Amino acid sequence: MKWLPNTVYTLLLIIGFILVGYFYVDYTLQSPTRTQEIVVEIPPQSSVKTVGSILEKQKIIRDDRFFRYYAKWKGKTNIMAGSYAIGKDESIDGILTILTSGKENTTKVTIIEGSTAIDIAETLNKQIGTNKEEFLKEVNRTNGKFAFEKQIPVKPEIKYKLEGYLFPSTYQFHKEDSPQKIVDTMLSRFEKEMKELNVNTATTSEPNGKPLHELVTFASVLEREGQKKDELTKIAGVLENRMEKRMKLQVDASVVYAIQIDTGKKLTQVMKADYKYSSPYNTYQIQGFPPAPIGSPGANAYRAALSPEKHDYLYYVLKEDGTGYHDFTVTYQDHLKADQKAKARR
Repeated sequence: MKWLPNTVYTLLLIIGFILVGYFYVDYTLQSPTRTQEIVVEIPPQSSVKTVGSILEKQKIIRDDRFFRYYAKWKGKTNIMAGSYAIGKDESIDGILTILTSGKENTTKVTIIEGSTAIDIAETLNKQIGTNKEEFLKEVNRTNGKFAFEKQIPVKPEIKYKLEGYLFPSTYQFHKEDSPQKIVDTMLSRFEKEMKELNVNTATTSEPNGKPLHELVTFASVLEREGQKKDELTKIAGVLENRMEKRMKLQVDASVVYAIQIDTGKKLTQVMKADYKYSSPYNTYQIQGFPPAPIGSPGANAYRAALSPEKHDYLYYVLKEDGTGYHDFTVTYQDHLKADQKAKARR
């Protein structure tokens, strides 16, 4: 029976090692003390090992060396890409459940085509609580990360530097996202959309001869002026024809924008007196396009700006028949007749 004490000692030693190992692994997978939730970004096609490293770097777990083994033991290795909010008291099992659920802790924010910087600030404030003043301050930043930001003219009449470049789309934002992160996300989308349209944002001039800033401005006018996407190229042709003849563009949308950025008031209808409003954006008062975009154009407006329709039209007027389409005319006399018909339909 002399072997009994040695056997018991060996068993106790083994049990001790197992317990120490268990508590050590448990310790490494626990979170350091946190006072607030942490947003973690999981890139597409991330391995479980990579996810563990991300969690360690963001101090969500203490050590990542056992994370992948624990995830495999729990049968939760199908971690999905996305942006997730991890609560300050969340356990390792809770974290794995969040990461494998695919349910991101974000709010869907839709920025509609033609939105101005002021409109976007108000939308963000309403939906995720973004401070409007801080957002608009970021829109006027001077140290942007994108090369095309350096091409944007610096003029006193340009109130919001990144006006027009904040691409309209549906985004997933966190309530904690900073104005800088939001602006960077929207500019990244702008860069991606330009690439798909074969527009090189790193150069100062595009294939059609327009500098990037002029292209964005042209597209913004089309976006705000045209209600029907299949009419945008025709409207673009009218504006180019008027430019060639040194005629003022006389775009109502420019008047609406001019008054909005100066007074905060957004017109629902332009009155005759509004055409006399003094502003470098009012195309009834200035020659050519405004000095900067008057809203955020979508892809269709860019396509129209890049390829205006060739025709002889110099005028257009909304039909006022509920369709959103315009009547296009070559002469001023025919334009007046079309305008009278439209007024009769109101």
